[in-house]
Parts: sequence; C-alpha cells; structure tokens
Amino acid sequence: MARLVAIKNHKMIIGATKYLKDEIKKNIKFVFVGDGELYNELVFLTKQIGMENNFIFTGWRNDIANLLSAFDIFIMCSKNEGMGRAFIEAMACGIPVIGTKVGGVPEIIVEGKTGYLVPLNNEPELAEKIDLLYNQIKAGHNFYKDCRDWVIPRFGVKCMIEEISKVYQFVIEGKR
Repeated sequence: MARLVAIKNHKMIIGATKYLKDEIKKNIKFVFVGDGELYNELVFLTKQIGMENNFIFTGWRNDIANLLSAFDIFIMCSKNEGMGRAFIEAMACGIPVIGTKVGGVPEIIVEGKTGYLVPLNNEPELAEKIDLLYNQIKAGHNFYKDCRDWVIPRFGVKCMIEEISKVYQFVIEGKR
C-alpha cells in the first residue's frame, strides 16, 4: 500500500520472487495497492519474469481496512521511511510485516514477533523472510495476538492522544 514510485522500492519485491520456492510461487499473490509513475514498468517486470498472474495491481483504494483483512503478510521495502505508519496499520490488524532496515522502521518491527527486517535491496533475504512467514502461517502460527499486543499500547488511540497532549502541554508551558 504505497505510491508506485522508486523510493517505495516495489522492484525489490518483484525481484525477490525469483528466489522463492516453487511451492510458494505456485500459491502466493502479491497485491500492490496504489498508483504512480512506475505502474507500467512494474506490470512489465512481472510479465518479464513470468509472474504476472501472481501480482494484482489495484490502483488507488479507499477501503484499506477491508484489503488488510485479506492479507496474510504485509511487505513494504522502502528505500527510506520516516516511521512506516502502514506497518503499524497492518500490525493493528494482526498481520505480520516485512520491512527494510531503513529510517524508523526497525523501531516498530519486533524481529520474529511482529515480522522481520531485511537489508535494503537484499532480494534473497526478502524471499527467505517471505518463505519463513509463509511456513509459520501454514503451520498454524497466529501472529494476530503478537502484533496487536505490541502495537496497540504504543500506537493505539489512547496512547497517541496522551502523547500529543504531552507535546501541547510542553509547548504551552514553554511559552509562559
């Protein structure tokens, strides 16, 4: 769920598919939600590697919560990411995530509990983490509780209101 632009690094996800095991290639579907300048190029790349039937390009959507409920894994391989709000949204829905070790992303993914981190542009390791989550989910591991138990106390509505109130209070007191 991101603009289809270079910084969001969708090419890394497409490139990782060549390292996936055949069983996973046969069963996996990647859903790219969003639109942007790389749309045609990304569609072409999926055809070039023979995986066009494994990729769905939805374009812009306003029903993200409904889409998230259909996902087993959330992957975003940005080249730069301030915080990664989309990861928080996915984890709040109980979905394990895979993200690149950039910006603030390592601060919001608990390795092995809420998902996994991979080095930027390391397609073989991304494939390895997809394989790992795929097999954990297939074996019955339910990430729902782990993800929600970690993210809600830190980024839920109550917590965010308290933290924003602290900032306002600090600013108000500083002006006195």
